[in-house]
Amino acid sequence: MRAMFDLEDELYRDERGLRVTDEFSATELLAALLLYVAKGDGSISAIESDKMIDLLSSHLGLRSAQALETLSKMVIALQEDPDIARTLRQVGEQLEPAEKRQVITMMLEVAAADHVQDPGELEAINMAARILNMSKAAVHDAYQLYFNSR
Repeated sequence: MRAMFDLEDELYRDERGLRVTDEFSATELLAALLLYVAKGDGSISAIESDKMIDLLSSHLGLRSAQALETLSKMVIALQEDPDIARTLRQVGEQLEPAEKRQVITMMLEVAAADHVQDPGELEAINMAARILNMSKAAVHDAYQLYFNSR
């Protein structure tokens, strides 16, 4: 997942080398997308929280405490920042197709963590795909990648 964070343009690098906007690191923006799907059914379960921490730790090399802190910060940011979708779109436009598929795959892992298929979570994934400007075929590829890995 580290390759997902390579921007140089209007974004700059934080102390860990991850690209950031003026407000958010790339890690925080990924956490926001994971939170969107976890909240898709109306609440974030403990199982979904654990899965998000695991994903941020395993894919980005964060310690669990850092992952939890990042998620906590983004819960507040999602409530307070009406333009976060625009910021996510700006970052998403610069991702490679394989990186976008990996983001959707991670979101599917969060949605499946509690073994409950909720339409709100699937809609959140579809919304993220629109924010990332993914074609339907690319979203289908992400779903196939996820289900083939199970």
